[in-house]
Amino acid sequence: MPTPTWKGSTAVQPQPGYPRFRRDARGIAVTMQYRGPYATLRTYGPAIGDDIVLGAFELEPDDEIVFCESVDCQPDGAGEAGPGTLTVVYSNVPNSGGLLVASTTTIEVDFAAVERPLLLHPRYCTGGAKALDTAARKKVETWEADKSAANYAALTAEGLDYAAKVLKGTTSYLVGAPIARKTTRSTTAPTVSSVGTRSATAPVSGAPSGYQWLKIADRAVRQAPASGWERVEEWQGAKEIDADLYTGVI
Repeated sequence: MPTPTWKGSTAVQPQPGYPRFRRDARGIAVTMQYRGPYATLRTYGPAIGDDIVLGAFELEPDDEIVFCESVDCQPDGAGEAGPGTLTVVYSNVPNSGGLLVASTTTIEVDFAAVERPLLLHPRYCTGGAKALDTAARKKVETWEADKSAANYAALTAEGLDYAAKVLKGTTSYLVGAPIARKTTRSTTAPTVSSVGTRSATAPVSGAPSGYQWLKIADRAVRQAPASGWERVEEWQGAKEIDADLYTGVI
């Protein structure tokens, strides 16, 4: 039995009655259908998540964006060498069922525990209850490098207070550092930047005052099919950020 072959036009043709347009409370769906050689149709459709404006279908509003949600290509009973039908659905209805808006922003502020060396605790710094002056601090550093009896005996009263904690196994302490996070969702690809820069002003509303801020993350994620783009920016606060190591921003 001979293998059936496509005898019609070699071109892919949009079908009468399309595009089919639907709008409901969640958003828009546009369906397109094409006919042509099945072998051609298999590589003709867009990629999942590709965006297009309604104006491309001569629909209004012409600048509203929809995203490729599904691509279905089927041979029409004559095998791969015969004709086929390609159905493409575009939508701006997210998987969650919510309505996609042009831009939304979510702000989060919380605290993370940061571990710091015990010697940097305010108790042992200027103004602390057991503040170590330059000479006392040097003796502590010498003892930490070589915990001999002689070096221990040379410690000041403040140094002995510090050494007692170290000998109990306490070599660091935890301090709360604020973390500010801004998540922006939009239909256009964002530009990420400025990681490693510091600022004296709070990066988002609701962030605690009295801190300098270091931008520690900025990432953009493509959400398929219709949720557009999600950009997540993060900043970590500290009482002081070394200006010699991190570039300042306004």
